[in-house]
Amino acid sequence: MAFPAKLLNQGETVVVSTRTHPKALIFPVLIGIVVVAAAILLSILSGEILALQIGIWVIAAGAVFWWVAKSGRTIPLNRISGVDFELGVIDRVFGCGTLVVSDQLHRLSAGERDHRDDGS
Repeated sequence: MAFPAKLLNQGETVVVSTRTHPKALIFPVLIGIVVVAAAILLSILSGEILALQIGIWVIAAGAVFWWVAKSGRTIPLNRISGVDFELGVIDRVFGCGTLVVSDQLHRLSAGERDHRDDGS
């Protein structure tokens, strides 16, 4: 899904548009399967009590939606002080990685006071 053009200011253009790699859904899907299996088991164990079964399924649905939710943060271009990437073995296998864009405030709070960009 491309970035909406109506959110761009005058003179701004989208240079690169990325998407979340499907690898990021493996853990939430596994959690969803476990939650649904637990809800089925609890529904069977609860017997004929309909209100309890409905409550179990409402809690299960809430747990699944909580795990799938996303969050984000925006930084103005003039405040960006570092762009790092994280590329593990599994990321190399799947052809993906994590791009970390940070401003000076967040770099200092993360304990990178002595970080130098020349590789040393």
